[in-house]
Amino acid sequence: MRCLDKQIETDSIWKLELKLVAGSPNPRIRFLDGLAIVERSYDPNALPAINQLSMRNREILNLLHEAAGQACEELSWPKKPFEIAYHRVLRNDFRNEWIWKKSKWSPDRRLRAELRCEHDASALRMHLQVRDREDHVTELKILEAPPDEFLFTRYFGEMSWITNADLRWTADDGEVLWEGRAVES
Repeated sequence: MRCLDKQIETDSIWKLELKLVAGSPNPRIRFLDGLAIVERSYDPNALPAINQLSMRNREILNLLHEAAGQACEELSWPKKPFEIAYHRVLRNDFRNEWIWKKSKWSPDRRLRAELRCEHDASALRMHLQVRDREDHVTELKILEAPPDEFLFTRYFGEMSWITNADLRWTADDGEVLWEGRAVES
């Protein structure tokens, strides 16, 4: 689930990057080709008492939330969308799952496929989920990639039906990442 409902109108910023860095963060927002970067200091070893993943996630979320608040103040952005997103992350127990684009029907309209994405601290996982008219589901693993958004965004391309039963997933740069039978005949 994506937690930020809508884009914020800006003059020249297309993305806000909230970074946790070892050592001393830059106290000012940096700008690089339409990217606004806000840093916060974070040392994972500084929290030895926090053994539970949920508590560590909460601490990291709070640091990111502070950084988003700084960006809102300095860039004159509304804080409410970030507040809503913060509470959605908590409500969804830190799960970041979404469907990429829209589902697509097979040429004979017997099957519908969609790309389901799951992004967490360890990886990005992409699965094609295929449903028939009786709601039987087949899940096909497309890929698992490192969790760095700058590395995995190229994988978000297009799904196409080759036949009534065969699918293809093509990366943004045209590379075929997966091709195969959607369901057993």
